[in-house]
Amino acid sequence: MNKKPFYIAMGDRIRTRRIEMGFTQDTLSEKLDISVQTLSETENGKKGLKLTNLVKLCSILDVSIDYIITGREPASTILWELDELTPEQAEYVRSILKSCIKLCKSKNQEND
Repeated sequence: MNKKPFYIAMGDRIRTRRIEMGFTQDTLSEKLDISVQTLSETENGKKGLKLTNLVKLCSILDVSIDYIITGREPASTILWELDELTPEQAEYVRSILKSCIKLCKSKNQEND
């Protein structure tokens, strides 16, 4: 397996989230207790992080490990967000999702 595209994509997500949170590389590397060089190499896709640092990073950046690794939020995140809606709002969102799923399935069947 070629790790380079994986590390590049992961590094891009880390950089983007770091900037969204308003952290400099200096600030984030201090919080992680790693060198700025290590963080820079990670953001540039040259290397990954140790698991303990990845877990700490996700906590600091308030993102899931799934997001950093795959670029996708886990389905549970969506469910948690639905719980914050009123019952009427949640039902409306569910109906929209069901319609979108049906549309995607019908498009897949057309392409088969």
